[in-house]
Amino acid sequence: MLDKKEMVKQMIAAFPGGKSALAGAMGIDVGSFNNSLYEKNGTKFFDFDELEAMQDLTKTAYVADYFAQRAGFVISKIPKTEVLDNVELYNLSLSADVKRGETDRLMYESIANDGVIDKREAKSIRDGLYVEFAARDAEVRATIRVNSRDE
Repeated sequence: MLDKKEMVKQMIAAFPGGKSALAGAMGIDVGSFNNSLYEKNGTKFFDFDELEAMQDLTKTAYVADYFAQRAGFVISKIPKTEVLDNVELYNLSLSADVKRGETDRLMYESIANDGVIDKREAKSIRDGLYVEFAARDAEVRATIRVNSRDE
């Protein structure tokens, strides 16, 4: 699960020009941005409106993902019907299968290693499961959209 600082760092990485460009696009200087990110000099972390602006500017879903994970939910992008066809459905299916395999591999390796799943390994497995659920949800939603008359 992402922590709030990691969420912002991933948005920074997704934005062309990085931190200084993102700060500029938000209308703040890099020093103020850093103060908010690291909660320095009596500055509080970014408020929701600032996080939402970063998400919009970076065209990512990290803020939505962060809050979904905190609440125990999974997000997945709702596919656009006009870009979906059977080839894309197949690709979504393969992607979901790969994610499941990655989760299974994490479990296998954790147990095979020493017979115990420690806290770090459990976190990796849960994180993998989260990704697996999101991929499967995207696959199912897309299949319904492509093959439904009501969608």
